[in-house]
Amino acid sequence: MSARAFIITAFLTVSCFLNARAYPDNLLHKSYALQFFAVDSLYNVIGRLDSAQSLYELRGLEKWAGDNGDKQLKYALKLKEYLFWSRFKGPQAASKIEEELPGVIKEIRENKLPELQAEGLQMLGDYYWRNPKTFSKAFELSLEANNIYSRLTSSQFPPKYSYLYNLGLCYYRFKDYDAALPIFLEAKKTGTRYLHPTPADLLNTIGLCYRRSGVYDSAEHYFLEAYNLSKQNNQKVWIGITGGNLGITYYLEKRYKEAIPLLEEDIETGLAHNKLNNNSAKSIAVLGDVYLELNDKKKGMALLLQANQMIIDGAKWDQYELLEFIYPLLAKGYAVTGNYPVAFNYEDSARRVSDSSSAEKNALILVSVQQKINLEKREADAQKREADAQKRDREIKIQVLIWAFLLVSITLLLVAIFFVLRNYRNQKKTNALLSREKKRSEDLLLNILPSEVADELKDKGTAEARYFDPVTVMFTDFVNFTTASEQMNPQQLIDELHTCFKAFDEITRKYNIEKIKTIGDAYLAVGGLPVADPMHAQRVVHAALDINEFMQQRRRQLGDKTFEIRIGIHSGSVVAGIVGVIKFAYDIWGDAVNIAARMEQGGEAGRVNISQDTYELVKEQYKCTYRGELSAKNKGELSMYFVDGVN
Repeated sequence: MSARAFIITAFLTVSCFLNARAYPDNLLHKSYALQFFAVDSLYNVIGRLDSAQSLYELRGLEKWAGDNGDKQLKYALKLKEYLFWSRFKGPQAASKIEEELPGVIKEIRENKLPELQAEGLQMLGDYYWRNPKTFSKAFELSLEANNIYSRLTSSQFPPKYSYLYNLGLCYYRFKDYDAALPIFLEAKKTGTRYLHPTPADLLNTIGLCYRRSGVYDSAEHYFLEAYNLSKQNNQKVWIGITGGNLGITYYLEKRYKEAIPLLEEDIETGLAHNKLNNNSAKSIAVLGDVYLELNDKKKGMALLLQANQMIIDGAKWDQYELLEFIYPLLAKGYAVTGNYPVAFNYEDSARRVSDSSSAEKNALILVSVQQKINLEKREADAQKREADAQKRDREIKIQVLIWAFLLVSITLLLVAIFFVLRNYRNQKKTNALLSREKKRSEDLLLNILPSEVADELKDKGTAEARYFDPVTVMFTDFVNFTTASEQMNPQQLIDELHTCFKAFDEITRKYNIEKIKTIGDAYLAVGGLPVADPMHAQRVVHAALDINEFMQQRRRQLGDKTFEIRIGIHSGSVVAGIVGVIKFAYDIWGDAVNIAARMEQGGEAGRVNISQDTYELVKEQYKCTYRGELSAKNKGELSMYFVDGVN
């Protein structure tokens, strides 16, 4: 039966129930999909009644389904009763959801009704998503539901489209766009369009994932598709939203003339719908920056001030994403117009907002880590209590045996000793297993974070971001990556990257340098943190020479089937700390990172290119050749040197 037929059946069911107050016998013993649409429609009608009448009608329908032997329909209506309770706050509603619903889900599983089991798990997960302290439990329930409905088609399980979208939003809210994107794309393939979200909403969210990941061409594609679909369906609000996001994408690509009409359309539509909505505020700020770039300072500043006034009028001080977006543009506007004190204030405010946002994300990370630690501790305590109880029982039995059978033959005494020794060996095995599991957990944490940061996280429960000055940053990139990749199949390409990065890891470890991350075919490392090192510059330069020598040897062996490398180095200050919520990582920020990247870009294949600041630290130990200056945004001209070798 088609989705259209499902909806017609649902309409007839509701009409029959409302007009004749007759139970819908046509629903008994039908497929889950048909019952889903009909039950959902019934609930939407019954839910408009007062609370007592709503519960009365739902329980009457549930009893009718049970009396007719339709367990699937009975439990479908039972879940709607808990959905009704989830609309309320207070101890009674919480008791219904938290204490009773898990038992109902267990009954559904025992009756082998997987579609309803997934529906119940998703409902319970949605309830726990309301409280940041229970995000871990909510995420676990959402994934458990996904494990069930992922094996079903959308025709078998109509809410699959909505559930996939909600699961993608779980990752999206934690800014894990790489994890969210494939889930949103899978939702797009399901073909169900009768439930939330609208197609334009989904396409717009996919575009946001690509844009926030820096993939502007794909973002433009999905925003344009959403924009055209909204126009086709005459959805005025979505025309403004999707057009505005497309305009912001053009702005990021510096396509200002294409961005202006889309941003203006978004502003007009958004303000007509809600004078203080965030999308319009962002579009107004972006349009202001566009006019600044086009040298219309008066118009640009007027728009930026209008966006700021929307923040003030709406008291949006706790909406960190909006403030992080608009405050840097305001700082830029005041700087361009020469009002540097006010520009500095807004830049400082943007930095403090970003710190607050990061603190909020880190708090969520630590909640997850702390829950994991508490779970491991509870499991270890339970195992210890069980082991202690077993030990006490054994000791009592041994004492009884000793006093009761003191005069029994030596054979019984030997048997008792045998049992004691065997239990002792078992206890040793248990203790060894606990030690191994604890070490494995600690090793896993050390593989993600530097040891000092991991120790701080375990001791204090937090790990603060820190300022390090001075340090030396190394940035490498493969010059002929595309050419070399054409000489290999995908597996050979991955194997070669693994071989090279593994060698880089060994070299950085040799010189006590902290690897930060790999970005595609680039490699980022830093010397002098998290523990200060007076020889940070010398160690990084020596490591760079070793990496360059390794790549040259590999080039001589493999020719075009490996890569040429450029290496850039700069010494300065950075901020380092933990970022992210899902798959969190240790990262660094600051001008030193950007200048190291510029040194790499301004270098040559097979050479180590260092900045003036690094040269001043290593010139006594290494032979260097001055090679001119490189222009850098906001930094002027930067002197560069090639490192020729050790003095």
